[in-house]
Amino acid sequence: MIGRGSLRRVVLRTLLRTTLGASVLFVLIWVAAANGVGMDLVVPRLLAWAVPDGWTVGVGSAEGDWRSHVRIRDIEFSGPDGSATVDELALEYRLLPLLRRRIDVRRIHVMRPVFERTLVAGAQRGDSATPASERVFARLIGGSPAGDWTLTVADLRVDEGRAVLFGSWGAYKVERASLAGSATLSPQGTSLDLNSLVAAVTPPPSGGAKEGHGTGKLYVAARLHGGMLAVRSLSFHSPRSRLEGAGNLLLAVVPGYVDRVEFTLDADPLDLRDLPLDLPEPLLANPIVTLHATASGPPDSMVLDLDARGPGTASGRAHAIVRAGSTGDAVDEPALQLDATITADLSEWGIAWPFDGDMSADVEVALDELDATSQME
Repeated sequence: MIGRGSLRRVVLRTLLRTTLGASVLFVLIWVAAANGVGMDLVVPRLLAWAVPDGWTVGVGSAEGDWRSHVRIRDIEFSGPDGSATVDELALEYRLLPLLRRRIDVRRIHVMRPVFERTLVAGAQRGDSATPASERVFARLIGGSPAGDWTLTVADLRVDEGRAVLFGSWGAYKVERASLAGSATLSPQGTSLDLNSLVAAVTPPPSGGAKEGHGTGKLYVAARLHGGMLAVRSLSFHSPRSRLEGAGNLLLAVVPGYVDRVEFTLDADPLDLRDLPLDLPEPLLANPIVTLHATASGPPDSMVLDLDARGPGTASGRAHAIVRAGSTGDAVDEPALQLDATITADLSEWGIAWPFDGDMSADVEVALDELDATSQME
């Protein structure tokens, strides 16, 4: 029979051994976390889980400290829409906010990302969208993208980015891209701040030329909050073009669509060869356009004002109101009201224009009727 003193010693020894074992285990875990043990195995699995369906990912190496930061090198993505590589991705974060259902990322730094994609001729808007991507976009714009959690990225930076779009017109290159911004995803919605995006844009040679016509500079500053994309500044300056724009777009939950537009765009001039477009021969011969355009309102009752010159000898001013009733609305039939003055000589396009001079027209077009009056001089 064990005496009271012996029992006390057994309990003390057990407690001591348990405490010592727990301390050793804690130290081992602490050392393992500090040395990033297992990152090479865990990080690739996390990235593979995060990429869209149909995409694969490869990782060269991952190191860091599980408690505060991770550095991933030589990342490769490949999928049906293209491929991408990242030389280095660095993340700095805090773990303590996880207790409050908050993911606190202090810094994300992406070094030398490269993205390549081949555009398929004849592809329509939304062809590349999948149900999964549409659901993600809808949650980003109108839902709770992180569920009950809050994700904050205090400092998001991209340096020396590069993108190449291949099409029938050749290779359209965006190089030396740098981005600075921040992001918050919470139950209240998504907030993204793009403080600046700067990039060099090199269009492909056109018209059979062996060399291009120089490199342009792209600059964008914008903010997305509550589905409203506020473009503070959009500019593209090249040896051939000078484009400026600003305004607001209320994004719809369907990718590529908007619920409301308030936007102004000025081009003085714009060389259409600076855009990734497959231009017909007449536009290749006369690619210069000068325009001032504003758009205001939702798509079903939008007001458009346009003052343009070019391509070629064409010029015109237009004021249009697009009206479209919603489904089942018999009162407000889809219609277009247009007040325009147009001057054009289309002989260079191989089109026999029926008259010389100006055309002024007031046009109202509905699906079930056509009512138009015009005056020609």
